[in-house]
Amino acid sequence: FLAEYDALPGVGHACGHNIIAAAAVGAGVALARVLDRAGLDATVLVDGTPAEETSGGKLPMIDEGLYRDVDVALSMHPDTRDTAGGTCLAVKTLAFAFTGRAAHAAAEPEKGVNALDAVIQTYNNINALRQHTRPDVRIHGIITHGGQAPNIVPDYARAEFYVRSAHLDYHKEILEKVRNCARGAALATGARLEMTEEPAFEPIRENAVLCRLALEVMRAFGLDAEDWSGRCSMGSTDFGNVSQVVPAIAPTFKIAPLTVACHHKDFADAAASADGDAAVLVAAKVLAVMGARLVLEPDLLRAVRAEFVRK
Repeated sequence: FLAEYDALPGVGHACGHNIIAAAAVGAGVALARVLDRAGLDATVLVDGTPAEETSGGKLPMIDEGLYRDVDVALSMHPDTRDTAGGTCLAVKTLAFAFTGRAAHAAAEPEKGVNALDAVIQTYNNINALRQHTRPDVRIHGIITHGGQAPNIVPDYARAEFYVRSAHLDYHKEILEKVRNCARGAALATGARLEMTEEPAFEPIRENAVLCRLALEVMRAFGLDAEDWSGRCSMGSTDFGNVSQVVPAIAPTFKIAPLTVACHHKDFADAAASADGDAAVLVAAKVLAVMGARLVLEPDLLRAVRAEFVRK
């Protein structure tokens, strides 16, 4: 069971990771107790996975082989609907830092090299690129540093972008085009460019057998769960990387109406509400029952593994 727990700057648990952590711990405790009382030989792991919103805490865990001997990884996510199945976008973080030359912006601007101009030109180049990308592409960013004072030509400026796509091959193509947007800005302004990149979050590898199991158990608990197989969420998660190395699924559980946007303070309020608490309990039960069935039904686990290999 994977327990995400990081919050968002300024808006707190507006992605509801507090619910994910509590539900994963609850599911792990419940399943471990049941297996122990029944004398069944199985190991239950609950992994705290930080930094899902930033660098991806699951990635070093994968690299260290944490999931090498794991049969199935289960998690959940709060949402505005109850669903199981589906995938998401790949994402990679690109940071562009430009170094120019400071000068008096009024008295001697000709002696300066404006690093902020390079950042703004990068932004404009990327905006032009957006018109010529597939519908699943998302590119969005912020300027993290833009200079010290209006009367000083900025000698340092930096911007950070998230680049997303549903398909890994096309994602690589778009990433190179975004890099070229920054390279072109550096050439045009004379600023020196330094690029840094974070490892990519990969799309979720769907597992039809796990999806059917999740829907069956969710509906048994009275949830009107929707089958999202084949659909793509426009967000991204390092849970996708886990799903590439081990069969995995993270059903969603409703905590707020459809009008509430994730990453908004209203979603953070919902994550701390009675509906949020209720989602913790039902998600913990659903995940625990799914885990129990995978232990008690060897044919089911074999089918999950076969589907993973087939995909």
